[in-house]
Amino acid sequence: MTDYEEQVKLTGVLGNRHCTMCKIHPDLREDLELTAEWRSKTDTRERIQRQRKGATSTSSGSTAQPSQTFDVVDDGIESEEEEAGLGSGDESELDPDERIHDINCFALTMPLMDIHKSLMVDILHQLLKGVMMHVLGWTQLFLLDQARNKPGTRMFEAVTHANATKKRSAKANAKVAKSIVTGIVDRRFASIPKFATIRVFQHLSKVSQWTGAEQKYILRQILPVFVPLLEEVGTPEANAAIQFIRATVDFITLAMYQSHDDNTLRYFELALYRMNQHKEVFRKYRNPKAKDDEQHFNFPKWHSLTHYVQMIRLYGCAPNWDTSHPEHKHHTYVKEGFRRTNKKNDWEDQLMEHHLRGINMLALQDILCRGPQPTLADGRERDEEPVSVGEPQPIDLVFGLPGQNRRTKKALWRPVGDIVELLGPEEGPLFRQAMAVFVRESRPHNREQPSNLDPDRVEPMDTWVNDYPVQLHHSVKCRKEHGDITDDSSTTERNIARCAENWQKGGKPRRDWVWVQEYEAPAEDGKQSVAFQGRLPVRLRLIVTVEDIGVTYAAEHDMQQGEQGNTRYSGIYCDVYVPKDPQGRASDVHGMTLIKPLPLRPHRGVIQGRRMYGLTSVYHTMHVVPVDERPQSTNKDMYINNTADWATYNFIYNEDWEEKVMRQAEESKRERMRHLAAREADARQRAKEKRAHDRAEAEKSRAEKRAIGKRSLQASISQGAPRTKKNRRD
Repeated sequence: MTDYEEQVKLTGVLGNRHCTMCKIHPDLREDLELTAEWRSKTDTRERIQRQRKGATSTSSGSTAQPSQTFDVVDDGIESEEEEAGLGSGDESELDPDERIHDINCFALTMPLMDIHKSLMVDILHQLLKGVMMHVLGWTQLFLLDQARNKPGTRMFEAVTHANATKKRSAKANAKVAKSIVTGIVDRRFASIPKFATIRVFQHLSKVSQWTGAEQKYILRQILPVFVPLLEEVGTPEANAAIQFIRATVDFITLAMYQSHDDNTLRYFELALYRMNQHKEVFRKYRNPKAKDDEQHFNFPKWHSLTHYVQMIRLYGCAPNWDTSHPEHKHHTYVKEGFRRTNKKNDWEDQLMEHHLRGINMLALQDILCRGPQPTLADGRERDEEPVSVGEPQPIDLVFGLPGQNRRTKKALWRPVGDIVELLGPEEGPLFRQAMAVFVRESRPHNREQPSNLDPDRVEPMDTWVNDYPVQLHHSVKCRKEHGDITDDSSTTERNIARCAENWQKGGKPRRDWVWVQEYEAPAEDGKQSVAFQGRLPVRLRLIVTVEDIGVTYAAEHDMQQGEQGNTRYSGIYCDVYVPKDPQGRASDVHGMTLIKPLPLRPHRGVIQGRRMYGLTSVYHTMHVVPVDERPQSTNKDMYINNTADWATYNFIYNEDWEEKVMRQAEESKRERMRHLAAREADARQRAKEKRAHDRAEAEKSRAEKRAIGKRSLQASISQGAPRTKKNRRD
């Protein structure tokens, strides 16, 4: 588990030129479809020996002493060239692109180990710190280019307005444009809603040193951040940029899977093919200050993508061999231990003693705390825990009122009428109507004897629920599939959906999103939730437990018994969203689904945008990102961020997505071939024009020389110079 620089020292190849695993030519590494023969330790030893012989033969007769080298152990194996008597003085062995450093690696002496096939791919340095951060920088450069050249976008308008208000030089205008685009990107990242697996970057441009965890956070939000900005540009290049970002996110996400099968490996190869076809849109941003010939993708981390499928087939999933494990141990064993020393001359001895004491304490803990270990059955019993609400909160504290904040009965329970008054004249009636429908449908006799009436029908007189006591909660605890284990879909983890008006006393509300099960099975009546298997995305507004006065306790999953024997129902009061596409399809370009809110007011006797669902309908949390983060925007559409967690990533996709993305990649390939043909034709035309221009210049120069010669001859004749043979010929 080493990074590329360490692999170069172990194998002796040329840094930034050679691949440490295969023999691909250094100038062909940018093509991800090319494969080359694997390197072997036998070839490495033989090449070093031939280089020594070639260097000795070319330096014969020189008085300079050769540099000190290490012997390469010979195991008696001769190559075909040596058997044929070739290679000792061959000039090809001195080719700079084929040379290998003269090293004495321990792995070259081990008969049962091949160092080139023992090097594993690295998610941390190759994907997260390498390709992912390159894509982040390329996309910002692309947006900066479009901000100065594409009218109609918010970036172009901001740059034009800034340049019109004050006269500046071209260099100063470029700096202003860069600062404007950076500010827009920072605002997009800062507008990302909070989520368990995502960190919100308030000032992305000010992050000076990235960690692996932060780069994972970037991976999970880069698509919903940049897609609205690129879609606003609306050019074919912007469309190709979105497809490239999506392919990159797919590749890195698949690389983090804990297990694989033939399908996931096929998705791997498809993502690699898509990246190779869509990469041309970012070519000129690879090295913006370089010439056209130097703007290429011939760098080691890019070529390493071609080895992931091979190495996973050989050694298993990539996270098991990631360098993040020894990097974390470096933090634990070195940095934390060094902080506990006195930073004097003998700090190494103090560090070792600290580690020794820690190991002894762990051993003593194992001896003293021996007992039955949890089994897989115990874990699955915990996985089957039902959805539950968190601890109740004082209602005055929830709404930020200077009331009773202690957890007394008076502070925790309030009638529905008081909650309606606290919510205000706009929101209060909607909450009361949703509460009346929720209580009516949650009663046992309605569950046991379902009717043909719409369960979401409006209650004609909802004031009867005003006296029902309720209490509010700050969270809902549910379970979510891991999703990164292909051979075990039953493994789940606990996750918490939070709902608070004043989150962490920051003055801003937090309302998480969850999936709710609207139908038992996928609807077949034309409703919009077909693609979500009967689920709907909702945003929490309140988490409520209501006590049904006059109904005795019934042992149901989401019911509890009150002090007076009344039944309690727990549920969520939420905003309901539906897919904007009638069929609920995800986008064929970026793979996310666009959703829109339902109207708030009831329509034709059915409640719409404000509803209440019981805990049995709550599925798990989800992440949703606004399309337009500007406060003055009237666009309320949202993107379902299917890259935020494994469960949503494996759930939101179209059945024909492979066919669609392959078609897009083939179109990009044809466009790239047309572009290359046009570039070659343009280069030939320029070469032809240059040759014609050179001929014309040469003819003009010869004509000027002849004219000068004639004038010189006439001047000589007029001065009486003798006529020579050359003069007579002229």
